[in-house]
Amino acid sequence: MNDSILHRLDPRRYLVAGLSVLLAIAIVEALHPWAEQHLPPAVLLPSILLGAWYGGFSAGLLTTVLNGLAAAYFLVPPLHSFRVSEPSGWAYLAALGFQGVLISWLCESRRRSVAARARAISEAQQARAEAQARARELAHVKANLTHLTSAVVDQEQNTRCTPALTASLACYCRVASATPLRSPVPMRSLVQTVATVFANELADVGATVECGALPLVDGDEAQLLSLFHELIENAVKFRRDEPLRVRITAEERKEQCIVSVDDNGMGIVPAYWDQVFVLGRRLHGGGYAGAGVGLAMAKLIVENHGGRIWLHSQAGQGTTVRFSLPRRAV
Repeated sequence: MNDSILHRLDPRRYLVAGLSVLLAIAIVEALHPWAEQHLPPAVLLPSILLGAWYGGFSAGLLTTVLNGLAAAYFLVPPLHSFRVSEPSGWAYLAALGFQGVLISWLCESRRRSVAARARAISEAQQARAEAQARARELAHVKANLTHLTSAVVDQEQNTRCTPALTASLACYCRVASATPLRSPVPMRSLVQTVATVFANELADVGATVECGALPLVDGDEAQLLSLFHELIENAVKFRRDEPLRVRITAEERKEQCIVSVDDNGMGIVPAYWDQVFVLGRRLHGGGYAGAGVGLAMAKLIVENHGGRIWLHSQAGQGTTVRFSLPRRAV
């Protein structure tokens, strides 16, 4: 059902039309003592205009018909009778009807042009938003290619690192081309599994991983395990001299949960917050092992699950990585 039909069927518009007629009758009765019962058709036109302006063409026609009946009863001699005995009375009603139809048509034309303009603005805004989103995607792809090319050139200078880069890119491509499975996944057990994998590294640097209450989520268990692996590995890699503390918590919302991974590591200046998720981007150059794939992989996994990932950080004050995942329906 289109907008025009819904507009015609809205009973409130016809209620306004009826009330405008009652208002016109009250005005006519109030003016009779001063007009000596010779009121022109124009006295009823504001009522028709009100009904047509608010209700459109069909409500305007209804208002015109009702005002014509009111005119036949209150204004056309013999008064208080619907009988029209003189040609002047018929001319009176014909003029009122013509003016009512014209007003209704003009109001409907205005309503349609306003609705069309609103639709055009909405479609233009949507097209602009889509174009901006596409531009951001292309910029992200360009940044990925730029930094990835740089990473490949750097790794080619160190043949021992080339296999690691190749393996990381192959894993990234597999995740990018795979459709994530959907099953209930207990995030707490994933974190515990990753902490076990890093048990030796954590013990060597005196690091701890704390885990709050984490809900079930709908997702691919293997990909989500890789997600936590990348985030914890990143925290271990970019720690400070003091003992590392990683805390993982979750905030449950209506249809999703927001997971936070906090650490007290090196931190990142705000200017580089978005760049850390770019494939091949290595903020610290060759000072640390890796190919700049870890956080790009984390971003890919989160987006595969229909979520988004972002971070807050300050240099020397640690980092908080947050991402959204769909909640498991109860």
